[in-house]
Amino acid sequence: MHNCILLRYGEIGLKSKRTRFAFEKKYVQAIEEALKRNGITNFNIQNFGGRFVIFSNQVENILPILNRISGIQSFSPAANSFFSSKEDLLKGIKKYGVSLVQGKTFAVRVKRIGKHEFNSKELEKEGYLREVLRRIQSLRKKEGLNVKDRILLNINSDYDLSGFKDEIENRVGSEKVTFNWKEHRITSLEKIKGKKFGISFQKV
Repeated sequence: MHNCILLRYGEIGLKSKRTRFAFEKKYVQAIEEALKRNGITNFNIQNFGGRFVIFSNQVENILPILNRISGIQSFSPAANSFFSSKEDLLKGIKKYGVSLVQGKTFAVRVKRIGKHEFNSKELEKEGYLREVLRRIQSLRKKEGLNVKDRILLNINSDYDLSGFKDEIENRVGSEKVTFNWKEHRITSLEKIKGKKFGISFQKV
């Protein structure tokens, strides 16, 4: 499943541009030497604007080696894929990530590289929306509502989710969703990524 590793360095990022370039060169060299010394030859290290990625079909063998290389603050096994649109990208993320976060609380962090018709904030907002929808569905289930039961829903959030009004209504069985705080019979204060938001609904 994993075909690359996302690397994060520490203090190097605080250096001036010229100094950082020299340190990054040494950083990559140290990684290359460590991998080759341990018999890993099939890999490629690329720099995406200060974010280094190791591409390889030997990800699982590389991970323990990285633990012993100084300068690497943290790293994450990842999956590299291609997409033609935002919808295509989100489908790919869902296919890859659902099994990893099923039944867990999680957050979405996005950093866009290159030029696209959408930006990082849009993707982050959609990730936030999906977690909000999951919380609503969980509350519906807790209240004993079935799929056919319709609700009046209010969401009070730091993010402006009004652009997703139709999607929210369709996904959670809402007769009407509003975004200016209005308290219904069932109210819950939630938190995602440190941001508080309110969910309030009642059966129609």
